[in-house]
Amino acid sequence: MFSIADAVLLKMLPVRDPQRLVRIEQPDVLRSQYYDFSFINYREMQTAAAPFLDLAAEGFPNTVQAVVDGAPEQVGRSGVSGNYFAVLGVEPSIGRTFQPSIDNEIGRHPEAVISYGYWQRHFNHDPAAIGRWIRFGDTPFQIIGVARPGFSGLVVGAMTDVWTPIIMSPQRQLQFRGMTILRVVGRLKPGATATQVFAPLQAWYHRMEIDWWGKAPPGTSASLLGRVEKLQLKIEPAAKGISRLREQYGQPIEIVFAVVALVLLLACGNVANLLLARAGARQREMAVRISLGAGRLRIIRQLLTESLLLALAAAALGVLLARWTAPVLVAMLAPSDAPVRLDVGLDARVLAFTLLVSIATAVAFGISPALRGSKVDIHSALKSGARLAGRGPAWQGRWLVGLQMSLSLVLLVASGLFVRTLINLKTLDPGFDQHNILLAGVHSNSSTPAGRMALAWQELLRRAAAIPGVESVSLSIGGPFVGASMNGPVRIQDPTAPANLQVNFFMPISANFFRTIGARLAAGRDFEPRDFEPSAPRVAIVSEAMARRYFGNQNPLGRKFDSFEADPPQWIAIVGVAADMKFDSLRTLPPAIVYRPFTQFGGGAPLRVMTVELRARRDTLSLAPALRREFAAAGGEFVLDDILTQTKMIDDTLVRERLLAAVGSFFGFVALLLAALGLYGTVGYAVSRRTQEIGIRMALGARQGQVVRMILAEALAPVAIGGVAGAVAATWSGRLVASLLFGIRPQDPGAILLSAALLAVTSLAAAFVPALRACRTRPVEALRNE
Repeated sequence: MFSIADAVLLKMLPVRDPQRLVRIEQPDVLRSQYYDFSFINYREMQTAAAPFLDLAAEGFPNTVQAVVDGAPEQVGRSGVSGNYFAVLGVEPSIGRTFQPSIDNEIGRHPEAVISYGYWQRHFNHDPAAIGRWIRFGDTPFQIIGVARPGFSGLVVGAMTDVWTPIIMSPQRQLQFRGMTILRVVGRLKPGATATQVFAPLQAWYHRMEIDWWGKAPPGTSASLLGRVEKLQLKIEPAAKGISRLREQYGQPIEIVFAVVALVLLLACGNVANLLLARAGARQREMAVRISLGAGRLRIIRQLLTESLLLALAAAALGVLLARWTAPVLVAMLAPSDAPVRLDVGLDARVLAFTLLVSIATAVAFGISPALRGSKVDIHSALKSGARLAGRGPAWQGRWLVGLQMSLSLVLLVASGLFVRTLINLKTLDPGFDQHNILLAGVHSNSSTPAGRMALAWQELLRRAAAIPGVESVSLSIGGPFVGASMNGPVRIQDPTAPANLQVNFFMPISANFFRTIGARLAAGRDFEPRDFEPSAPRVAIVSEAMARRYFGNQNPLGRKFDSFEADPPQWIAIVGVAADMKFDSLRTLPPAIVYRPFTQFGGGAPLRVMTVELRARRDTLSLAPALRREFAAAGGEFVLDDILTQTKMIDDTLVRERLLAAVGSFFGFVALLLAALGLYGTVGYAVSRRTQEIGIRMALGARQGQVVRMILAEALAPVAIGGVAGAVAATWSGRLVASLLFGIRPQDPGAILLSAALLAVTSLAAAFVPALRACRTRPVEALRNE
């Protein structure tokens, strides 16, 4: 577990002096969040920051199809600025990296730098890889260098195999200020601080935003210009890289790490109880050693050494198991279509941590037995046949049993909360019928003429609809849980409407979209074929959340709005209201959505990347081969990126919840098992030490039931105390995981009572077996043996 926590939360980038790196983000004027920069903004910011900071930029790493040595394969690609490697301080293993000057020459440097891991996997460390070609789409890129070992980019966990210059992106992306596709990092110059660089960058940001929003139509942006003056750039350390995993799984990893630590404490309690029992059995040996001149400190040192050897042996076994389990846990951190690559190997940091924990656990479970074993009554221990009867050292571990029970209850309650959260989310109605829907990501060939795109998409729909077993088919951009969305401001054609701009999701769709995904219309009509004709009036369907936000209780049908696509405004008439649906998360409220005919979106500009939705009459995945055949027969106009079911797409948003539920349940069961074994061992050893006492009691007339009740009462007393303490601890600790729960309170009485009942039943079973054995003791044999 430490290797994963180290890779995600602790490890610094393998670059020169990572402590000097900072990341810069800009605030969203319309929403309370931060986002990245466009290429134009990045270039302007470079000039503003030049006295204190060297800036570099990296695009979003994506898994794309490439052609290498004539064979297609999936590789992780990221576009970067020309000075990317120079600013980070990453030297090439062989070849060279990009030149900073290439950022001034858009489209003129089809070069590529590959990662050391990709060079190892694909080219088998062949130096002749320099000069070879990798083709992305229609553009070949020549490999000019190999990055240093261990470096895989700024984004932790991303599968980056190939870096290409950002200036080789489509020119429209580089020249549009709203295309915020670049993560920007900087290296502080010698003597400079983040505080010094903030002032010039903040001044530039205010000028840029005021210029941008100042171009909005009069009367709509006045309130926003005041907000711009109050917003500030975010400048934060980037020594550990940029990590979606850290943002999404930082708290869950910390919780799982804490759970593992609690289970380790439980295991230590069991071992400590066993060693306490063994210390009682070795009193004669220790008495002999002391009689021969061994001091108490030497006895303690010997017993601690034995504990350390036991801990080191367990650590060695744990390291072997970690090599198998760590990749499994890493795979659980990512959805199926976005694998995560983390270095969770057994490096010096992991081994050092393992050694440190081994020493700490040896002391934790060995110190009490060592102290007990070194304190011996020599005269009593050396008597022939002497044996310490009664409660003695076997019952000194009762407080450990109580501690184990309290920790076990905390883990059981936590696992129950996580399981309930996962069940609540999986059974939640997203607002549409997610079953039997197949999603196919599609992009058009860049050679397809813009004037033909609408007809090409319609032809693709006809082909997909003709597949046997398809009930309905549609197109969209940014459908539910697909992960892509387009936002923008709107204004209502009403003098009394609010003047401030608000953000909405704009979603281009085709006909039959709502039928295909199983959503309903709350009012009005669906899009009709005439709405997709070039000369059709501009229309839209809005979600119920959109209607409530802008029109309150008024009827939105027939009302008009504009999305600033043209000046003068081109008003869009609302013809329908769609029922609310979950959009990008099951946890959040349905957003305000504007659905538009895809032929009318963006001023009629052709859309080249869309998602095809198919509703099947039966098994959804059985349509995938036929869909691939239709794409192959389409003449190369479209490229099929990936195929997933809608159910799988939603399940992929629950990765964090599944991780917590699975790991929590596993360790909850382990904790319960350890607590039961600890109680069983403690009671069993106590019974074996009290054979004579039990024999005398039965010889004097005690019944078997009385003996069983006596043993159970003494055994379950620490269980009850530990259970009460555990319930209090679980109630308090539930607040720490409240943000990870859904549909259940952290102090849910049902979860606590159910966990307590499970612990009580298990404890009763663990104590009853040795108690039953005690009641079957024959007095004559017990007294004769003593």
